[in-house]
Amino acid sequence: MKPDKHITAAMILLLMSALTSASAAWSAETCTAPTLPSVQAGIHRSVGYLLDSLHRNGRFTYRRYFDPSAKPAHASYNLLRHAGAIYALGLYYGLSGDNSVREPMQRAARFLTDCCIAPLPESRAGHNDMLVVWSDQKMTGIPSYPLVAKLGGVGLGLVALMSVEKVRPHQGKGEGDSRKMAIARRLGHFIVFMQEPDGRFFSRYLPALSPSRHGHDLLYYPGEAALGLLMLYQQDPNPVWLSAAVRALTYLADSRARAAPDKVEKDNWALIASAMLLKKWPQRVSREQTKKIIRHAALIARAILSDLPREQTPVTAGALEAGGRTVPTAMNLEGVLAALRILPNGYAPLIARLQTAADCAMDFLLRSQITSGALNGGMPIFPRLEDNFQRGPAVANIRIDYVQHTLDAMIGYAAQRIETRAAPQKPLK
Repeated sequence: MKPDKHITAAMILLLMSALTSASAAWSAETCTAPTLPSVQAGIHRSVGYLLDSLHRNGRFTYRRYFDPSAKPAHASYNLLRHAGAIYALGLYYGLSGDNSVREPMQRAARFLTDCCIAPLPESRAGHNDMLVVWSDQKMTGIPSYPLVAKLGGVGLGLVALMSVEKVRPHQGKGEGDSRKMAIARRLGHFIVFMQEPDGRFFSRYLPALSPSRHGHDLLYYPGEAALGLLMLYQQDPNPVWLSAAVRALTYLADSRARAAPDKVEKDNWALIASAMLLKKWPQRVSREQTKKIIRHAALIARAILSDLPREQTPVTAGALEAGGRTVPTAMNLEGVLAALRILPNGYAPLIARLQTAADCAMDFLLRSQITSGALNGGMPIFPRLEDNFQRGPAVANIRIDYVQHTLDAMIGYAAQRIETRAAPQKPLK
């Protein structure tokens, strides 16, 4: 039989799509969903790593190297990842009730508030109700780094403080606000100040420039800000916080609906915020807004499923990222699990694919996690340790956010297993 001379470009694309789908289906069908006890063990290792990395002053060891003699090029520190680690410990507390993490969380939050949360320079000019999380040369370790307040830093700073507020012992309504709640409200006011009427956010605030609000559409920042506002609303039901979060998420949904499928950003933070919004306050969101947010969740979920490794190997099987790396897989798994919480039955085929992908990704992360030695509970960026070593100290290390995202994903997966399989929730202690 002679080959058809009239094969079109569209037919070639359809064939490539079919081959990709077949490869993804093959990898999904051959993976093994991990048991709940194995996931709980992974959670404990991750928590242990974060607690071992936390100093008495509340600062984390930002990077820990496979080779203890390796030295960083400069002593950088990232406050967004510091705040993210507090959030992860708060998720663990919510699942386990383990009081041993309360004091470390409070210590890490105290470091954040003492080092880096302060008013705007022009607070005397009508902005004295705002606080921000500042990044500067001293914190970043970069000599030329300007003084800047990042939307994502303020958003995750708010997330961290609200996580600590949840574990703070309350003695009754007459106790009054904690200091952190007062700070949180002022951070919330700054986030609202950074939002435009259509829901879009400015990304950075640079006091040395005029105007000071700069940049738009930086990945993750709007979702982090929306999550912070929703967690603040949960503790302080001011409709301003909820309204700003809803506008942010619907703006993201509208803007990404216009993007080409291969340009849709895999935004785990937006999905986490969306799931919190629709699970806790569905009655406060209009039908049209709900539809947009759900379509947005499905759009991102499909984008994640389209970015699997082209060639599955025993090492990369289950990875949710084309490069077979662990941390993007963990972040994408956070998004997948959030999407699974809110996608309705009308998305049944997508839900089935996402659940299989979640099972495979969790198995991949558990296989990749370090389970012994000084770095027990750490997560290398590449699943095979030798692949990290070959790339030198810049790669052969573990950052706190590698473990934070892994822990977030493991907790989300364990919570889903407990809920969907109607198993009694057992303390993780």
